[in-house]
Amino acid sequence: MPSPSMASVRPPPRARARPGAEQARIAELHADIAGQRASLAGARAALARAEVELRYTRVLAPFDGVTTARLVRLGDYVAPAPHSLR
Repeated sequence: MPSPSMASVRPPPRARARPGAEQARIAELHADIAGQRASLAGARAALARAEVELRYTRVLAPFDGVTTARLVRLGDYVAPAPHSLR
């Protein structure tokens, strides 16, 4: 436990930066936060677009049926045509 005489001893004051430097740093950090929020919004928009495009990768027939032959393989480019599946 410190003695009563030690309690009144204060450490030397910290050297402080220029008063305007702190405000400039705060403004810089606010600008950085705004930039990061914009990047996040862009990433969310890209994710939403990718999710929409992913929905177009599934081909569904308007009726039930059985595929007997596949004329294209995974990764092939195809155009809308009735001859892709039999």
